[in-house]
Amino acid sequence: MPGKDKPASSEGTPNDATPESGWRSGPASTVNNDVNSYFATDKEGNKWVLSVAQPSHTLSPGYVLRGAVGKDRTRPGHDS
Repeated sequence: MPGKDKPASSEGTPNDATPESGWRSGPASTVNNDVNSYFATDKEGNKWVLSVAQPSHTLSPGYVLRGAVGKDRTRPGHDS
């Protein structure tokens, strides 16, 4: 469900990426907007979250990659 995001995992966590507001929320609410969210750490210690649109998603094929590099790295989508 929108707003019920689960943390990304190395195995991939299913999430509903349907927008709750904005112009896309109406049309997007009529289809399944699932993504699988993956968490990974690269060899430099940078934390990454990759959300991959599933075939039913309105933006499929597509993905979003989030992360940060440098001394002030954050840990997006992962609390441990």
